[in-house]
Amino acid sequence: MTSWRRLVPVAASVAALAAPLHGQPLYYGGDLSTNNSFSSGIHLFLSNAPNQLVFDNFDVVGQTWQVSSVFANLNTNLLPFPSTLSWEIRTGMALNSSVGTVVHSGSGAFSLNGSTYTIPVSPFTLGPGTYWLSIYGDYANATSGLSAGPYATTGVNAINAVGDGAALWLIGADDSNVGGSLDPIFHDISYGVNGTVVRGGGPGATVPEPATWTLLAAGLVGIGTLRRRRG
Repeated sequence: MTSWRRLVPVAASVAALAAPLHGQPLYYGGDLSTNNSFSSGIHLFLSNAPNQLVFDNFDVVGQTWQVSSVFANLNTNLLPFPSTLSWEIRTGMALNSSVGTVVHSGSGAFSLNGSTYTIPVSPFTLGPGTYWLSIYGDYANATSGLSAGPYATTGVNAINAVGDGAALWLIGADDSNVGGSLDPIFHDISYGVNGTVVRGGGPGATVPEPATWTLLAAGLVGIGTLRRRRG
């Protein structure tokens, strides 16, 4: 007869399976360049007109992500700094072809850690595909300091980033960021996404269905009962 001691590792494995990951970096463009020459704030912040944003690309491969925040490493001494930052994620962007389609966007207050500005978002999911992220703000009320801009990257410690040494600069969009045209920027950008992998392990892999969790929970209850009887 199988003793409860031999079943404990199974319970531990089930518990590990049920424990979600929180706030892990799912995408990061890469570490900051020590010889960064790209710090022009006009690429990041909405002033008056034309509106100008920088997008950099990342891949989601064989997984589904739940995004909890987006972040950027910024180079700025702008005063006063905007109290909120905005962001967009697009698909289908291509130089000389398409400014793409906005699939998620938002704005809000940020937390600051060193040069990293992190904006919480209402959780949303991203399935497999190539996406483009921009983070920006409105510095029309700034009275001193240099414009803010995203740091270029070395590519070191990049996560799910398309390390092609290029980003896209959206120029001339309207006040809702609609329209405009794209110019190339010959740098990767220190943008990132935090969240949780909710579906992974390759194409077609799935997370357990509710009935599966119910079965696992019942199994744990049975293990506990068996342990008490043999105690």
